[in-house]
Amino acid sequence: MTEKEKTAIPNMSVDAGMEQPISKNSIHSITDDSEDFNDFEENSKKFLERMREMNLPGYMHTVTMSELYENIYPSRPPIIDGLLYPGTYLFAGSPKVGKSFFMSQLAYHSAVLDISGRDQQDQRLYLSRDAERLTWNLEKAETELWEEPVDPILEAVSKIVTSENAEWIGSPTELANTLGIDIKPNTLSLRLNVKAGRLLDEYNIRYENKRTHAGRSIKLTLQLSEV
Repeated sequence: MTEKEKTAIPNMSVDAGMEQPISKNSIHSITDDSEDFNDFEENSKKFLERMREMNLPGYMHTVTMSELYENIYPSRPPIIDGLLYPGTYLFAGSPKVGKSFFMSQLAYHSAVLDISGRDQQDQRLYLSRDAERLTWNLEKAETELWEEPVDPILEAVSKIVTSENAEWIGSPTELANTLGIDIKPNTLSLRLNVKAGRLLDEYNIRYENKRTHAGRSIKLTLQLSEV
């Protein structure tokens, strides 16, 4: 018998006592796929129910606190530098105290704002309106503008992302160990999600948080200014 004949597939018998061909062998059965099929059917039902809810007239999209903190919030340019930023504001007060008159004055004329609060000193600010750009400019302030206190976490991040080491990549646990701060890794990533805009504005460090097969991955990159 030649070598070619030895490697050829043998002529299999159809006798029930003989071994079946390899193509007939299988370790799967019909019941193996039933669970996956049930999952697909259940997920499809949930998806259709979700779509019906979203099409209802009174539908309002809601998220959990955990889902909210999973987002990274970038900063946006201020309307008045250091004072007023884009967003929703509530101007509240007792009836008939002049809220509407004050807002009309603020909208159409130069304005003086007296500011007082529990967490900052009293301030008087003088604003002027730019009619072409429809923005307000801060002309002067009688006292120093209130500044947000230094955040120890952002300050610690700025120590490890420098011009000599412009990029850092690792897990939240590795970052917590590198910073040397007594904080849980998941709490650290949530804090940075919220503070991402401030980290970029004040320290020129871009923060990214991605989910990978190995878990969460944080990337910190120093944004070098162009000369």
